[in-house]
Amino acid sequence: MLRELNETLQPAEKQLHELVKRCNQLNRILEHAALEEDMEWKDRVVFHGPTHQFLALLAPLIKSEHCKVDGKCNREALLRALDEVIKVCPEEGKEPLKFSSLLDAAKRYLSDE
Repeated sequence: MLRELNETLQPAEKQLHELVKRCNQLNRILEHAALEEDMEWKDRVVFHGPTHQFLALLAPLIKSEHCKVDGKCNREALLRALDEVIKVCPEEGKEPLKFSSLLDAAKRYLSDE
C-alpha cells in the first residue's frame, strides 16, 4: 500500500517541482516588465508630419496579411496597437491625432489606392 502511495505521489511531486520552476521564471520576467499604467507620454514615439505621409510609410504593414492582432488580420486593431506606441502630430505645437481621426484617415487613404 505504501509503495502504491509513493508511486502516485512521485509524478505529482515532479509536476509540483515543474510548476514552481515556471512560477519562478514568470516572476523574473514580471520583475522587469513595464506595466501599461506605469508608462508615460515620454515612452511614446511622436511622428511629426502629415498624416498621409505616416500612412504611406505604414501602408505595406497595414495591408499585409502577415500582421495579425490576436491571430487575426484586423486593420483597425493593428492601427489601435500602433497608436498606443506612435502618436501622429500633423502640425508642430498641436495635439496628436485621436485614434478615431487616425482610423478615418487610414480608411480614406486605403480606399484612394
